[in-house]
Amino acid sequence: MAYRRAMSGENDLGALLASMSPHRRPGSFVFVVSDGHPDPGVEVLASIAEDEGLSIVTTQEDADRAGLSYDFRAGWITLEVHSALAAVGLTAAVSSALADSGISCNVIAGYHHDHLLIHGLPAGPRQRRCEWWEENGGVTMSAEPTSSSGTHRLAAHLEASLTELAAERLAGADEDVHFTEALAAAAIESLTEPGDLVLDPFAGFGTTLAVAGRLGRRAIGIELLPERVELSRGRAPDATVIEGDARGLRALVTEPIDLCLSSPPYMTANLHPHNPLTAYETLDGDYRAYLDDLTDIAGAVGDLLRPGGHLVLNVANIRHAGHTTTLAWDTARAIGRVLPFVGETVICWDRLPQDFTGDYLLTFRHDG
Repeated sequence: MAYRRAMSGENDLGALLASMSPHRRPGSFVFVVSDGHPDPGVEVLASIAEDEGLSIVTTQEDADRAGLSYDFRAGWITLEVHSALAAVGLTAAVSSALADSGISCNVIAGYHHDHLLIHGLPAGPRQRRCEWWEENGGVTMSAEPTSSSGTHRLAAHLEASLTELAAERLAGADEDVHFTEALAAAAIESLTEPGDLVLDPFAGFGTTLAVAGRLGRRAIGIELLPERVELSRGRAPDATVIEGDARGLRALVTEPIDLCLSSPPYMTANLHPHNPLTAYETLDGDYRAYLDDLTDIAGAVGDLLRPGGHLVLNVANIRHAGHTTTLAWDTARAIGRVLPFVGETVICWDRLPQDFTGDYLLTFRHDG
């Protein structure tokens, strides 16, 4: 092995932050542990010898092919600025900025660059301009310490299991209902205080309303189907449940709200004549019209939100009949025209629900 003469790096924190450029590696990456030499065919991207074994960072693809176990899956971002190993503050500035956003990461220092393994960051293409980093506020770091005091944010990822979902499913609930009480609780606890008002314009079986009441929040729900209105009223007796169409939200709710949390009915861009916003009871389904309706509902929510209040939607990307509908991204793009998009929380299922390619909580904020 030939060794090159190493060039010294930058020590000044201000210069490092000003010139830092985060670049993203393609793929997903995992930590595995080996008793000694790594398995053939497993590319070692980083390693450290510990008393318990050899810790290795490799691609998820290589780990899966070799049958290796892991419990941490991450995306990889390289901070392309040549920092000196003796430089003070860069790692602290980066980790503080990510922590303020509720983002979990592990930092690996190479001689030339620092590397971030971001838990829950979906696999993506190589990006010379890292869009994920910009969307999550990582480029707003300064050399001054930051604080998350008073900042309401959802975590970058939340865990969910199909066993948990099955245990909570009510009699008569549709099999495609996948919004768990734990997810609702995480959003409500993160973004509201006791006594705040929570709205769900697609109340369904009353999950959001029931959890809000249990956590000491007031709740209002809108539901189109009479039988589900009654079920929600029974499940959340202290909530106000209105029978009506969410598209008429402006006429149904006038009280200012602190959070709107909902899992709207889904639609694919292909082979979907049934209209989700009529409870799939009419055959006038149109994907663009559906997104326009969701955007109009979000605009009405924005009119109700107090300044600093949030809209959080549980939306998945769906693979159906050979076509992937990027419903989550299309929804974020559409609603982002009327409410600023804050970012996505990745829902990490133990096994993705049928037809899902990814499941998310999309967060928007009223900054008026």
